[in-house]
Amino acid sequence: MKVLVLGATGNIGGHILAEALTRGHELTVLIREASKAETLPSGVKAVVGDIDTLDANGDLLSQQDVVIAAVRPPQGQETLLVEMTDKLLKVTDKHKVRLVLSGGAGGLLSPKADQRRLIDDPDYVGPGWKEIAIACAEQLTHCQDSGFSHWTYLAPAAFIGGTEKLGQFRIGTDTLVTDEKGQSKISLPDLATALIDEVEVPQFNGACFTVAY
Repeated sequence: MKVLVLGATGNIGGHILAEALTRGHELTVLIREASKAETLPSGVKAVVGDIDTLDANGDLLSQQDVVIAAVRPPQGQETLLVEMTDKLLKVTDKHKVRLVLSGGAGGLLSPKADQRRLIDDPDYVGPGWKEIAIACAEQLTHCQDSGFSHWTYLAPAAFIGGTEKLGQFRIGTDTLVTDEKGQSKISLPDLATALIDEVEVPQFNGACFTVAY
């Protein structure tokens, strides 16, 4: 498949890129600075630009099967996430390309009996993560209310970390997945695996899904 990746030089995006590369996909990466091309794996094509230049790169977009976006606004500017997502939804719809978003867990429901929103559960979202969690919750809501159906939103476990690839995890939809101790974890490689699995065999068009051990 031909896949365009945004945010590939970030931590999560880099693991997504690596997983897609091992599966033989034809990869293009959108980067803000040409110098970052030197850090990309061999076989990956780099195009200089950002979300605002995507429409001008219509020829590039129309050649893709999927756009993967693992993007975040700078710290302190979390409210920009919805605006960024809105632009991605509209430009990918215009050029008839599927959009897969690597998002946040903030929009999920808590696994507790009252099923409060995760952003309102301090056991999973502490003060230091509150702003980006709220932004991710608003990002998911925007996708759900957009009227578009060409998107998929991957909401991760509450804790993402580690580089061990287990290759096994559980999949959920609107509620955070936890283990018997109430913990919600996923490693970076397994998160990337779940996303590329969805790219290759779509099961959540116009919907959110989540993964954890």
